[in-house]
Amino acid sequence: MVGEAAVAVDAERARWRRAFFELTDEAAEAAMAKGAVEEVMRLGEAVRAAEPEAELWPRLLCDARLVQGRPSEAGRVLEEFASLSARGGAPLPAALAQRLDRIRRETARAPLAPVASIDAASLSGLGGAFVGRDALLGALMAAAERARLGRVERHVLHGASGAGKSRVLNEVESRLRLRGARVMRVRLLPAMREVAFAGLAECTRALAALPGAAGVGEVAAATLVDFLPELRQTYRGVTAVGPRLGDRTRFRTEALCDLVAAVTEDRFAALLVDDAQHLDARSLAVVQGLAALEAGRFLLILSMRPPVTVDAPATTV
Repeated sequence: MVGEAAVAVDAERARWRRAFFELTDEAAEAAMAKGAVEEVMRLGEAVRAAEPEAELWPRLLCDARLVQGRPSEAGRVLEEFASLSARGGAPLPAALAQRLDRIRRETARAPLAPVASIDAASLSGLGGAFVGRDALLGALMAAAERARLGRVERHVLHGASGAGKSRVLNEVESRLRLRGARVMRVRLLPAMREVAFAGLAECTRALAALPGAAGVGEVAAATLVDFLPELRQTYRGVTAVGPRLGDRTRFRTEALCDLVAAVTEDRFAALLVDDAQHLDARSLAVVQGLAALEAGRFLLILSMRPPVTVDAPATTV
């Protein structure tokens, strides 16, 4: 009887432990979606104090520091947990190991030194005069130049319907193609706003069609195939492992960052999104997660009608 009671107590303890992790994970995801990064950090520290061997706390603290633009500190959190796991004879979980590898890769890839002046071969020097839009195009081409030199740049182009956003994007696209950049352009539809991850699906398809897309890590590839089964042709031999509902935004954010890093490894790329006001909330959260990338030679321009819902530099048409 004593043995049976002990087994029952252990089972109940394990059930409560799982419930604690799941509720904390859901609360952290909700906080991250609202931009409450300090709350995510508080939750991570609470898990570390209660369960120092659980892999949830390093993930939460890592995510929070990446969102804050502190990748070195994010890496140190994972390295601390790796050392703790090694002392117990356990390897670092695959998802955390991949994240640590990506952080090391991105922080080691120092941006190139900025040029002192822009010559005829630079992005800003391409194309003819665009009447009435010189300052606006100058801002966008400056962002493109910074991206070409090794940074991830996000920019919002906003204005009322008929203000000329599409014409500006057409000009930007032409100038980027003249420079030899890989340019993808997608247009979102009103119905997509009501479908979770619909906007992200369009952007992911465009990026996955680029050379180098197959260079993502195994976990990212599995996430991409789970998200878009059509990508099995790109990621052959990968078994899709569907994350829990509460994990989808996080997993897909990591996969998108890995995909961007892969397709920009050897060449500058740009993604131009028309009618980005139709991004659903979950797609928007993933797009915001691109802020975790410090380097990658990537330019993202979101064209949308007000109000602007993206935390990125904005230019009014």
